[in-house]
Amino acid sequence: MHIWSLKRLKADLLGPGLTDRQSLPYLIIVMIAVSAAFVAVPKHNFWSAVYGAVFVGAIILCTLLAYLCNGGSEGRDFLPRFLSVTTVCGVRWAVVFVLPLTILAVGIPGTPWALSFPGDPDRPPMGPYDVIMLGLLVPPLFWRVAVQMRNLRRSSSDPENSGPVSDHAGLEPLED
Repeated sequence: MHIWSLKRLKADLLGPGLTDRQSLPYLIIVMIAVSAAFVAVPKHNFWSAVYGAVFVGAIILCTLLAYLCNGGSEGRDFLPRFLSVTTVCGVRWAVVFVLPLTILAVGIPGTPWALSFPGDPDRPPMGPYDVIMLGLLVPPLFWRVAVQMRNLRRSSSDPENSGPVSDHAGLEPLED
């Protein structure tokens, strides 16, 4: 199982692929992450419903985009690729975006994103700032997943692909 290295993960996915047993930890991690996003919702109100709708819509759009980037109905091994790439990109995204913003939120009490825990009576209800933050934070993750899925498709469809797999997190130019 690879948590950080896209290079090693791509090598496994382009080689024999992942078995169901190897894909299971990635599925569990993705399910825990999605569940945690909903557990973190404070007191339910209109904005928590908007947040939930935007979050679920974003997940559906990301999955469809990744499916298309994998080649759609002509693609191969979509679920193992999607789950493992989403996990690795998600871990990197959490380190680059979520962790620094969480540290900022802890350091600035009284901000709309101040850290509080479920059940905390002083926890402010969800507001438009939370939906805005979701809208700003989630697209980079989904974009990276789509780029990686496209790179995997191109690498697996290239019969002369015998060179090393790139570890540039999909920063290669996207050519049509």
